[in-house]
Amino acid sequence: MLFTGLHDPVKEVFKISGFNSIFRIFSTDEEALAAMNENSTAKNNTRKA
Repeated sequence: MLFTGLHDPVKEVFKISGFNSIFRIFSTDEEALAAMNENSTAKNNTRKA
């Protein structure tokens, strides 16, 4: 699960609660999509090896 565009107080709650080590947090939707695409590409390359 990815989170994007969290406001600073919400980011702080995630950090204090440790959720930032469980969930991936990005500033923008575009950054999150790029990260998902990178993970998808890496998994596909691993399967081919």
